[in-house]
Amino acid sequence: MADLVTLLNTENVVREAARGTISDMPRLVVSRSGGVAFQTIGQSFVTVQVNSVMLDNKSRWDAANFSWVVPETGTYEVNGKIRLADGDYSGLSYGIGMDIVNQDNAGFFWGQGARHRQGLFNSRIINLASGDRLRLYAYIDNPAGVGVTNAELNAVRIA
Repeated sequence: MADLVTLLNTENVVREAARGTISDMPRLVVSRSGGVAFQTIGQSFVTVQVNSVMLDNKSRWDAANFSWVVPETGTYEVNGKIRLADGDYSGLSYGIGMDIVNQDNAGFFWGQGARHRQGLFNSRIINLASGDRLRLYAYIDNPAGVGVTNAELNAVRIA
């Protein structure tokens, strides 16, 4: 019976330690939304101007540059999404990425527009180093540009 009590006590200690570690992992949720476009994006890779911090447990959001200064080296799950202004953008190519540079790369997700309401979601696992600047960026293949009405960037360290 004493061995069982020791085992249960050890299990509780391990669970508490793991709970503290998980809750202390760097986490970020920033967004921007509204009924009208807050930014126009066209044929260049542009950082999306998300500015409403909902969660940043390490206080590393750089509002002036719309980027997160990564607090710890590790593996992160990163999610981004944008919604374009309502309109008929049939055949429009557009994409979003979350990375430390604004460019087309393996993690940049391309989509193609249908009609009227359009949005794009990208989820990836990425290795980031402490001090890297994570940002949400987009490219929209329209020379006149298209308005973005909603956007969100989420990141959490998973390893």
